[in-house]
Amino acid sequence: MITFVLVETSLPRNIGTAIRAMVTMGITNLILVNPKQYPHDDIQTLASHAYDLINIKVLKSLPDALANFDLIIGTSARHRNFGIQTKSMDELFDEVKNRNVAILFGPERTGLTNEDMLMCNFHMYIDANPNYPVLNLAQATQIVAYKFNKVQAKINDTSKNDFVNFKDKSYLFNELNSYNLSKSALDKLVGVFTRLNINKSELDLLIGVLKKRFHK
Repeated sequence: MITFVLVETSLPRNIGTAIRAMVTMGITNLILVNPKQYPHDDIQTLASHAYDLINIKVLKSLPDALANFDLIIGTSARHRNFGIQTKSMDELFDEVKNRNVAILFGPERTGLTNEDMLMCNFHMYIDANPNYPVLNLAQATQIVAYKFNKVQAKINDTSKNDFVNFKDKSYLFNELNSYNLSKSALDKLVGVFTRLNINKSELDLLIGVLKKRFHK
């Protein structure tokens, strides 16, 4: 299943137009993380009849929003050094198959923060004009929805996979946080473990090794 996650969207009209763009292209699961104005009449007005066809959750924090996803993709037009692998939509086409996927879109003015991107398995970009790669939120969501709805139609039952979701990995992050590491070191380790496609038995092994190594 593919879910779009809009993080701290400022303008209600952008939520409305994004909903319309998503539903038009077949993506109907949406999480709003700490939107600046919600609910708002502009959302329903600009989403038009698409508003009745979408499943919306509103949550206060990004970790809460990502808890049940085992593949998290952050979008950004800027090629910053996030410490995670950068791929185009085409390159990620096979990665999302048979996964419970969250695709993140950041605030209109600033985009996703480095902290947001550290929660992601991949940084995804849209192949736009390199001299002017400027897309508004509705345009970006529609392009991504069009691309990944093709994959969603082929996805099998994700409940059968054994990938660790973000909530499960949080236990590992809490364990790392107990070792009095510097923030820089902790962020790098969180980034490394976020990118790993591991199952639950491998996660338990990692936590066991860390506890044995640092809690002698």
